[in-house]
Amino acid sequence: MASCKPIRQVGVIPYYEEDGEFFTVVVTARGNPEFWLFPKGHIESGETIQFSANMEAYEEAGLIGRVDKKSIGSYQYEKAGKSFKVG
Repeated sequence: MASCKPIRQVGVIPYYEEDGEFFTVVVTARGNPEFWLFPKGHIESGETIQFSANMEAYEEAGLIGRVDKKSIGSYQYEKAGKSFKVG
């Protein structure tokens, strides 16, 4: 991992229930329609984590829903020499 402080991001695992079954929603990665992922992105200044998560789900997948206030986890990754932390 990069030695600098990670850039904080937020991610969502969108799901819905239909006839008693739960389904997750994934989107294709920009530039690679064969790569599927959950919406995630930067937390903008002044936004709450929940608002940012809702915005990412809407912007990346057109989803409108409710974000739980409790996080289920986090992870850290590196991309283009920068460190990111989701969660």
